[in-house]
Amino acid sequence: MGAKWVKVLKPVSRYDLHGAYRTYQPGDWFECNNQEMRALLTAGRIQVAQRVIREELLNGDCTIVITGGDVKQAQAFVTPYVTTIHNGAPHFPEDAKHILWWDANSPLRLDLLPLGFHRVSAGWQAAIPLWRYNVLARDIGTDEARQRTREVIHDLRVPVFDTRMIFIRRDAETERLLELWLAERQTGDDDKLCFMRALYAVKPLVCALPVTWVTNAR
Repeated sequence: MGAKWVKVLKPVSRYDLHGAYRTYQPGDWFECNNQEMRALLTAGRIQVAQRVIREELLNGDCTIVITGGDVKQAQAFVTPYVTTIHNGAPHFPEDAKHILWWDANSPLRLDLLPLGFHRVSAGWQAAIPLWRYNVLARDIGTDEARQRTREVIHDLRVPVFDTRMIFIRRDAETERLLELWLAERQTGDDDKLCFMRALYAVKPLVCALPVTWVTNAR
């Protein structure tokens, strides 16, 4: 039975999918199975993610920058849900506060868009899917790239992020993160290692999202 993301309208106390008991307040999100979802919908306590995509995104301060892939096709895919769309290398468009840098070679789950933007509007500076649970920094890139990364982060036994999908909040630290990331890219190293070096130098608050946010992750 598949789990779906829902948004809380009225306080909900429940056991989550991992067995922990907690109370969710209006505006919170959680995953639940179909049976629980139907009961909570009947009680008017939640909304299903698909039903709030348009409401959350069209009325919010949300911008997508398409950084790669088939730009025309990607624009057609997200235009019904997001009013501000740019393309090019990762950047902060003028007046944009909450941005998704999205390489369209990476599948995008529309049901998770509002949750991703919620993460960076509710305290986190960035929200990024992990690349793979069983792949660490020591497992990717060339020997030289790993050495450059080790000099910055010291221990390569850490997971890396999927840089094709980054939800980010614009502020002084994330602007510095972008500046360093683009500079590190000039080395030609694996982009995930370039990003890790910039990330460890700036140390913003990052929410590590599950690999399942990218639909073809294994």
